[in-house]
Amino acid sequence: MQKFIFLILLTTSIYHTGKSQITKGNWLLSGNASFATQKSSSTATVQYKQTDFQISPSIGHFIFDKFAVGLRPSFTYGKNNLVASGKAQTIFSIGPFVRYYFLQPDRPFNLLTEGSYSYATLNRASESK
Repeated sequence: MQKFIFLILLTTSIYHTGKSQITKGNWLLSGNASFATQKSSSTATVQYKQTDFQISPSIGHFIFDKFAVGLRPSFTYGKNNLVASGKAQTIFSIGPFVRYYFLQPDRPFNLLTEGSYSYATLNRASESK
């Protein structure tokens, strides 16, 4: 029950502090991170194990009300035992984005559209032992 109450308080505090932040001069800071691992435990002839990690922050600035421009770097790491003899691969990418919010800044929710471009490089590590 305490976890549920904490979740409601956290959601409420984020809701109230997040209003009206889409006006000229404000900064936009967001991001995404994920980690996943999979492993087959069957008796099949192909045994499979994969690990993935990704982090992608975004930073932008509202140059007009409801219109932000920014930069989004990203890092991805992946490794599995099926592709390229178990070699790990890393992907670095970076690119600009533009974001426009449709509704007025005083609304508790908003609709947005976003366009972005990303340039990426792929590096494969030597075979791990």
